[in-house]
Parts: sequence; C-alpha cells; structure tokens
Amino acid sequence: MPESDDVHEERAKAEAPPPPDHEVFYPLPTMISNLAGERGRPRFLRFADILALTDPAAIPRLRQLEPRILDILQVYFRDLRMDDLRESQGIPILRHELLVRINSAIHPAAIKSVLLKEILIQ
Repeated sequence: MPESDDVHEERAKAEAPPPPDHEVFYPLPTMISNLAGERGRPRFLRFADILALTDPAAIPRLRQLEPRILDILQVYFRDLRMDDLRESQGIPILRHELLVRINSAIHPAAIKSVLLKEILIQ
C-alpha cells in the first residue's frame, strides 16, 4: 500500500538538516569625515561598512533610520583622533563603538556586527 503525501512530508522534514543560522547584510554608503583636530594639516577618514544582522525583518527599520545612523557615525568620527585608530586595539574598539551606537539608534531591532569594507585615513 503506497504511503500518503503526509507521511512523505513528515519523513522529509525529519531527514532534512536544520536551517543554517545565516546572516543578512545591509551596506551603508561610503562616508568621508574630518577627524578630531590635530595641529598641522587636517585629517580625513573615508569609511565604508556593512551591517550584519540575523533578522531580515530589521532591514526596513535600518532603511527608515539610515539618516539618523549616518548622523551618529559622522558625529562619532569627528571625535576620533588619528592616534585612536593607530593603536593596536583601535579597529576593534571602533567596531564595538559603532555596534553600540547603531544598536542604540535602531532599538528594538539590532545588528549582530559591523563589517569594515573600507577604511582610509588621509
């Protein structure tokens, strides 16, 4: 006697591996900002990042709040000094600060990490 379609579906579900824990990526536009004043010539930061999140439902909130996110990043970058980025922990601290600031801006949505696409200091 042939098995019913329900039995086939149940067997396929039982044999299928669990869905992977995957990330969704949201790129922010490249930004150029002045670094905090040093004596002598001005310093500029060119920065591009990609936000990694696990909930694709958060993307509309990111789009909606992108102007606020960019403003928060610009203000933060203008407070950075060249020495802040040169230190061995400069980039990890930068990633952490961006993560905290962006998550604060988009709450209750949240990003998982900040991926650096480009960072150039002139």
